[in-house]
Amino acid sequence: MRKEKKQEIIKELVNNIQASNFMSFCLFEKIPVAEMEKLRNKLNSENIKIKVIKNKLIEKAFKQLGYDTNKVDFFNQPTFIAFTEEKEINLPQKLNQLIKDFENIKIKGGFFNGSFIDSKKVEYIASIPPKENLIMQIIQILKAPMVNLISTIQGPVVQLINVLNAISMKSK
Repeated sequence: MRKEKKQEIIKELVNNIQASNFMSFCLFEKIPVAEMEKLRNKLNSENIKIKVIKNKLIEKAFKQLGYDTNKVDFFNQPTFIAFTEEKEINLPQKLNQLIKDFENIKIKGGFFNGSFIDSKKVEYIASIPPKENLIMQIIQILKAPMVNLISTIQGPVVQLINVLNAISMKSK
């Protein structure tokens, strides 16, 4: 690959790093081109982009941004980068769901909030429910005391009505 082409790839990757909230680094080995295209299409439908880039170029892009790549071991085997420019961090959840169909793909780690994270942290982030679910859970937690209060207040009134209904039925 020519030096100009490498510089262009690094520049594009630097832009992708800066625009992304989250990046995943995935190991892939012995995957036929057809399967890789299938994965790429599935990810594209979820607004997730993947790029297969040489490890040295990935390291150079991160080094240009001032990150130390010497402490991470993501860049030693065939790697593809998965990233999205969406504001919400749903990449780990979507990626985990989609790569289950592919035996030879494993998440090696990620890049989140200016730090490299290992695969266990990526899995942990993937286990966090989506934003909509978290909002619904908070609403239910906030709503529960009000529902209990209303039930407590209504309880004696309902019992009184039931007693009065029973008395009126008995008198008939």
